[in-house]
Amino acid sequence: MNLELLRIGWSTARGGLTRYTLTLLALLLVASSGYAQTVTTDKDDYAPGEYVIVTGSGWTPGETVEFDFHETPRVCTSDHHYRSTVADENGDIYYDQYLINIKHLGVSFVLTATGQTSGSIATAYFTDANIHFRATGLPNGTDVSVIVIYTPATPTNSPQKEETITFKSQNNGQVAAAEGTQVFWTFKNTSTDPVYINTASTGTQGFTVAGNLTGSNAITGSYSLCSSPSITIQPNNKSITYGEANPTFSVNAQGDGIVYQWQTRANLGAAWTNVGTNANSYTVLNPSVTLSGSQYRVIITGICGTVTSNVVELTVNAKAVVVTPTAGQSKVYGSADPVFTFSNDASLPDAAFTGALGRAAGENVADGPYAYTLGNLSAGSNYSLSLGSNNTFTINA
Repeated sequence: MNLELLRIGWSTARGGLTRYTLTLLALLLVASSGYAQTVTTDKDDYAPGEYVIVTGSGWTPGETVEFDFHETPRVCTSDHHYRSTVADENGDIYYDQYLINIKHLGVSFVLTATGQTSGSIATAYFTDANIHFRATGLPNGTDVSVIVIYTPATPTNSPQKEETITFKSQNNGQVAAAEGTQVFWTFKNTSTDPVYINTASTGTQGFTVAGNLTGSNAITGSYSLCSSPSITIQPNNKSITYGEANPTFSVNAQGDGIVYQWQTRANLGAAWTNVGTNANSYTVLNPSVTLSGSQYRVIITGICGTVTSNVVELTVNAKAVVVTPTAGQSKVYGSADPVFTFSNDASLPDAAFTGALGRAAGENVADGPYAYTLGNLSAGSNYSLSLGSNNTFTINA
């Protein structure tokens, strides 16, 4: 305030009090004009049936302030969007008679307030939607994204669309959906570090729009801090004998949204190959001895991380088979040896064998009887053969 003007006002003898009063009023007007005029609404978005509450400050006391509620797209053809109020002795304004109607769904508003005495102008913005979305369990300021499939209320006869709306966790997101149409939605996990995951939401997917879902009835997504995957029980090495029950590797893990991918490799240094399905166990079917020494692991991937198990090994031992030469086998001196027959304790068919039994060297009658040997008899790498009984081969004169 200008103290020099005040001093002059007091020093004037004729009409001193009158001059002081006028000077002070002028100063007050100058001072008041230094404050920015404001206009604001109590919400950023309204549902049909709600009144817009307009407030503001910094206006000239007693002046009329006109409001223009400009619509995009425009749905009112009359002067419905023109309103006014009078600033009080403090220059504050208040108006609460602008009703949002069903026809305003999908409309964006620019509210322009114009002082009829001061000529000052201020603006505010708001929208009209009937479906609100909000989130719980998140720190303030967290970005929330919701994928919404709906039919827009405007323009009329709009096709169904998919839209991703984003809003801060302390606020609401919204869409304006046409009455009688269906709405579907998906709350996305946050992209923050740490990650928060959506665990549930209120409302029924595909509900038919009838009225408003706003305020306490807004569709609410519940979030919780993502749990990274961890292994509580590691898989173990497996050792079997060929033909025994199929070996199964298993792991116990925990975490949000975890999936499993088992892998195998022939030996240390070989490349890993994906095997199995999404399960916490993997069974090796009918493993042969050739798989002995092969290695296995599982990669566990969750919403917020990946963990890999210890590497384990499979051992497949050959099955022991006792071969018993048939008793009483012989030949006449000077003739060729016959094909030696035998039985086995594994009930393997003759076709399972290749090669033949042999015997100790010698062709003299007197040097007998002759012990049998395995010769080049084989049942493949899955079986380990040994001779049974003391049966011998005889050469007769």
